[in-house]
Amino acid sequence: MFVFGIQSCGHKVEMKVKMLAVLALVLLVFSTSEGRIFTRCELRSALINATTNATVPANTTANLTRIAQFVCSAERLSRLNTNLVTPIRGRPGRRPRDASDSDSSEENTIIATMFGIFQLSNRVACTSGSIPSLNLCNISCNALIDNNISDDITCLTTLLNITSNAFSRITLLPISVEMLVKECHISPDYFADCLIQTEQTLDYTHNSLMLSVANIFD
Repeated sequence: MFVFGIQSCGHKVEMKVKMLAVLALVLLVFSTSEGRIFTRCELRSALINATTNATVPANTTANLTRIAQFVCSAERLSRLNTNLVTPIRGRPGRRPRDASDSDSSEENTIIATMFGIFQLSNRVACTSGSIPSLNLCNISCNALIDNNISDDITCLTTLLNITSNAFSRITLLPISVEMLVKECHISPDYFADCLIQTEQTLDYTHNSLMLSVANIFD
C-alpha cells in the first residue's frame, strides 16, 4: 500500500510537470504570435535600424523623410497595430465602392485582404491561401500579423525595390496597397517626442554611468 501511494504521488507530480510544460509552450506560442501596438518612436527606430543595415546610410535627409512617410502611413492605415487584418470588399475587376452604394452580394465579395502594421496585400505581397497571389515577398500573410515586424519591413523594402522599376510600377501599383498615404504631410516636429525621449535616455545612461564610477572609487 505504501509503495502504491508513492507511485500514485509520483504519477501526479509527473502529470503536473507535463501540464506545466504544455502551459508554458502555449504561453510561448501566444506571446510570439500575439500582435502589439507600436508607438511612433518605436516604429521609427525599427525602420532606422533596418535602413542602417542596408547599403544606404540611414541618416540621409531622403531616408529620414521616407521613414517619416512610412510611419505616418502606418499610423493612418493600421494605427500601428501589428495584427490588424482588413478585408477589402468590392466587385472583382472593379474598384471597391462605398458600402452605401452596394446593392448586391457581388459588391460584398472580398477582393483582397490587408495584413499587419503596413497593411500589405494578400494579392501582391504575401499569400493567405484564399486567393491567387503574386506573393512577391515569398511569405505567409500570417507572418505579417505577429509582434515581430522585421519581416514586415523586409517585405515593404522588397515591394519598394520592385516598384522602383518603371515597368513594374505600371503593372503592380494598380493592384497593390498604397504604401504612402497621400494625406501624410510631414511637419518638421513630427518626431520631436522621439528626440526628447532619446535625449532623456542618454541623460539617464550618462548619470547612471557616472554614479557607478563614483561608487567604484568610494
